Order: sequence, then structure tokens, then C-alpha cells
Amino acid sequence: WKITSGTYCSYNAFSNVDLRVQIKIPGGVDAYIVTVLGERKEVTEELWRECQISSLLRAIMHSDPLAYNVTGLRRVTPVPTLRDEARLVDAVTQQFWNGWSLGSNAETQMISTSRNFLADGLMRYFAGAGRYADYAAEILAPLAYAPLGGQQSPVRESMDFKGVDPEIASILAETYLEGDEEVQAVRVMHQALKVKPSCYPLLYIQAEFLRRKDQLESALKIARMAVKYAPSEFHAWAKLAEIYIDTKDFKRALLTLNACPMYTFVGRDLPRVPPPRRINYPVKSDILADYNLGEAFNNSTHGPVPSNSRSSIDSDAPGLAEEMAQNETSDILRLSAPTLNGTFAHAYRFLSNIFGVVGWDELLLLRSQVFVMEEEYRNSSVPGVAVDDEVEDEEDDHLPLSALRERALSESQSKG
Repeated sequence: WKITSGTYCSYNAFSNVDLRVQIKIPGGVDAYIVTVLGERKEVTEELWRECQISSLLRAIMHSDPLAYNVTGLRRVTPVPTLRDEARLVDAVTQQFWNGWSLGSNAETQMISTSRNFLADGLMRYFAGAGRYADYAAEILAPLAYAPLGGQQSPVRESMDFKGVDPEIASILAETYLEGDEEVQAVRVMHQALKVKPSCYPLLYIQAEFLRRKDQLESALKIARMAVKYAPSEFHAWAKLAEIYIDTKDFKRALLTLNACPMYTFVGRDLPRVPPPRRINYPVKSDILADYNLGEAFNNSTHGPVPSNSRSSIDSDAPGLAEEMAQNETSDILRLSAPTLNGTFAHAYRFLSNIFGVVGWDELLLLRSQVFVMEEEYRNSSVPGVAVDDEVEDEEDDHLPLSALRERALSESQSKG
């Protein structure tokens, strides 16, 4: 076989265009973009930069083998060298203010500068290696602060807040908190809240910081302010419910969870790869030759390790084996908890936390004290009254109008 041409495609999520590089052998290289209407246009430097960031974000967000795995897929480091990282930092600094155009996760209602896929991807990239200080110093601090005197130095008292977008300060404060630089985080939150006291991301970070310090009363006040300024955001309500759980105020926690805005979960659009026609795996002897597997495990004290845990359970503990077999056929496997995603999974986790503290019976008692279920509402006055009313209504539907009028008249005369 002989390769005569090839086309490399990469989607630009900022401008919603497809960048293509076509190679012809012999011939040359041609780069162009294809719009959503199928039009072919020239590539600009800005489009190249947007495409670079888009491809790197896809590599970072899809880097979890458990979430996305394809047969024969080879995972490489998105940013292999420090030089490539410097180029990434420069591109992200120029494109950071347009990150809202990428969208956000399913748990965010209002897309903003701090709540989008660009901010999430950068946090995941630097947090994966514990490089919070690098993220704060190289990207966030230059966007939020202007050093006096023109000298580039770390963020200290000699740096004033720009006030361009306080949400950048919320990411910076969160990064400082994760990097155990609480003094810097408090200073950033203080300066940013003076510029915009109603900034919901800042209030959210401040409430979480106070909750970690066991200042629950102050955290509760800040969380209520976050809900006041962002009533449509799930995270604000969730943080308020979490603080109520910490303060053992489970009734208000249930009411808050019931008032949480729930969003429809939209899963990540992962690229689908068709099944391969043929797979050539390396020979087993070649794999073993390249890796030192160490000595074989020998447990002489406690005996050999059973190859099948179920067989050992069946032989050693027949009662446990019967219990496991009974659980497999019970209704536990049909619970909806494993299928919950997004905001519904978060709310279920809070309910599980309450259940772990008070128990099932107490949780049912709290629910009956806070909420009135539909069946309880129908049978609340006298048992059987609601059912009898429904039966009478069904019987009344078959009576003529004159009979209903006469019966109503007789009832009114008897009452008089």
C-alpha cells in the first residue's frame, strides 16, 4: 500500500468551525477551515490559537481511562515539555475571557468567566500534579492583579485588584485554598468583595472556607447571601444544605434540598470510534520481557490466597453466601441511585449523609414533619374520608342535574 494524501481535522470549539490540514504526496500542505454551513475559509492566527486550546482541553477532559476508553487507544501527555506549557499559558491568557463560549457542565445554570469548561480544564490540569501555585502565579494572578512599579512579582500587599471581573478572583482564592495558602486566599476574597459584594462565586468560596474552619454560623450567613444573589444556581443551594447538615438542622436541610433547582443532566459528548476490524496485540512474552513483575506472592502464614473469592465464601461461611445470593435477587439492585447524575446525584448524596447521621426511621420522621405526602394529604383528616369523597363524586357523575339540585336543597334545609 502507498499513502498519497491525508487530512487532519480538529474542531475549534470557540468559533464552532472545523480546522483541516490536508497533505498531498507529492504536492504540499494546505490548511483551511470549514464552517457549519460548509464554507471553506482561510485560517487566521487567532483560529490556530483557539484550536490549540480546544484540542488540549479535550485531551485533558478525556484523560480519565474509566470515563473514556477505546480499544487500541494510546494516551500521550497533552503538554510534554515546559516549552509547550509556556505556549499554552500564553494562549490561555489571551483567550481566557472567551472561555464562556465553550459552555459549562450540567450542574451550572449561568455560564460565566469562572464557570466554564476552560476554567475547569485548567484547574484539572494543574491540580492533577498539585501545582496550584503555578496556576495562580502564571495565569490567574496576571489576569486579576496589576503589580505596582511595573515589576513582575508574586501577589503581595503591593498589588491592587483591577476589578475587571471579580469571578477571576474567586478562582484565584480557590486555588490558594487548595494550595494551603489561606492568608493569600483571604486577602484576595477581601479585596474582591469590596469591588463586588454580590459576586456569587466569591461568596460560595468564602462559605466553603468558613465551613472548613468550623465557623458554621458565619458560613451560614454567607451561604444565604449566595442563594439570595444566585437563586437559580444549584451549587449555592447545595452549599446551604451542606451547612445545615453540619449544624444538625436537618429540617431546614430537607427544605433547602427540596427548593434546589434541578437541571437535566447532559452527558459529555465523547467521540465514538467504530469497532476495529482486526486487532494485533503484542506477544505475551514480549510484554513480560519489558516489565519486572517481582517475586511471586507467597502467604505461608495465613495460607494460600484463594483464586475465587466466591468459592471461599461458599466453603467458609455458608450463611454469608446465602445472604449474598439473597441480596442479588432482592430489590436493592433495582434502586435508582447508581443511575443518578448531575444535580440529582448531589442531592441524593446529601440525603445519604443525613441518613448516616440520624438513621432511616428518624429520616422518615423528619420527612413527615417537614413535608406532606400526597397520600397523607388525602387521608389527613379522618381515615377513609378522602376515599369516600372520591366514591361519592363518582356516583354523583351518574346522577341527573335535577336530582343533584334537589339533594343540595334538602341538605341546606336540614342544616337550617
